[in-house]
Amino acid sequence: MSKNKVAFITGASDGMGKATSFLLSELGINVVLAARRLEVMENFADQIRHNFGTDPLPLKVDVTND
Repeated sequence: MSKNKVAFITGASDGMGKATSFLLSELGINVVLAARRLEVMENFADQIRHNFGTDPLPLKVDVTND
């Protein structure tokens, strides 16, 4: 059911965004990990690949309006 699905998660480096990314990956859904700290997202993406075999895409994204 989850095969070939992709979810775009903002704020994926911490809190609810990180938990949601982890849960969706566990279900076999590929996630786009969007957050301001790219290095953190790259490390998290490696964890997801190792644990679930999905293909996360880490991106540096800032959705604030400064």
